[in-house]
Amino acid sequence: MSSLRTHRDYVKKLAYATDKDIFASGGLDRRIYIWDVCTLKCLTTNNNTVSTAICDGHKDSIYSLSVTPDGSLLVSGGTENFIRMWDPRACTKTGKLKGHTENVKALVLSPDGTQLLSGSTDGTVKLWSMGQQRCIATYRNHTQGVWTIAVKEGWNKFYSGGREATLFESDLKTCESSLLLKETGSILDVVVDNDNNSLWIGTTKTSVNKWELPSVKSTHTTTDKPLISTPAATIKGGDGLKSAIVLSDKQHVICTDSSGNGFLYNVLGAKLVKELGKIDVKEEVNARNKQEFIPTGSLPTLKLGC
Repeated sequence: MSSLRTHRDYVKKLAYATDKDIFASGGLDRRIYIWDVCTLKCLTTNNNTVSTAICDGHKDSIYSLSVTPDGSLLVSGGTENFIRMWDPRACTKTGKLKGHTENVKALVLSPDGTQLLSGSTDGTVKLWSMGQQRCIATYRNHTQGVWTIAVKEGWNKFYSGGREATLFESDLKTCESSLLLKETGSILDVVVDNDNNSLWIGTTKTSVNKWELPSVKSTHTTTDKPLISTPAATIKGGDGLKSAIVLSDKQHVICTDSSGNGFLYNVLGAKLVKELGKIDVKEEVNARNKQEFIPTGSLPTLKLGC
């Protein structure tokens, strides 16, 4: 196994062209790299040098990528608030799509490259015609940012979710939308299981939920209760750390996890000192912070010099 250390900052997105065995990577360093999978398979720990093509031209961080299966069209989005179009074979820019007012965090190209879905922290999902290079529909279902979009096989329905923890099902032909479900945390990613007519959803919580899609057409609107109330299955994850507070001695840290448990760590020794159980963070920090007292005679004399 080898690490690819070409990027100079966090990588936020990957996009894979299945027919060409190439993928693109983009992130906070504002660069897109094109990788050849066949070349990467030959890498070893002793031979890990690889050349790659660069799509350069973003003036700000990249948060979303999508590429057609044949690798002929690549799109990217980020905090520039618009979508860039690329020919990844020549690493050249071919156009821009303007319409979003905030960070573009989700992009999905249709298999034939004729249409594009984009989601943004402005709360909208837009459908674009790539031939005309213009927006042909806008979905305003979300009250907060859209972070992920997944499309059902056949390019007839898509699912969008994000910060507000709700998932909407939308029809690409009629532009009708339904509130499908509500998760327990902000939705980070959605995967459509077409074979089993279900969705796998990852959130800011540590578990992954499987939701079975209804077999009949929904008559719900965006203002109704969710069509699905509970997940069909859950893959449990471990508790993640939510906060860390350095104590006044600058040697110890109190951390809390997603279940409300507290932990006392010695930073200098890099070890767990004590599991604190369920705690009130403020009370625990106040109790463990040592107050430093300075004798009166040792206080410095301040003179303004005027």
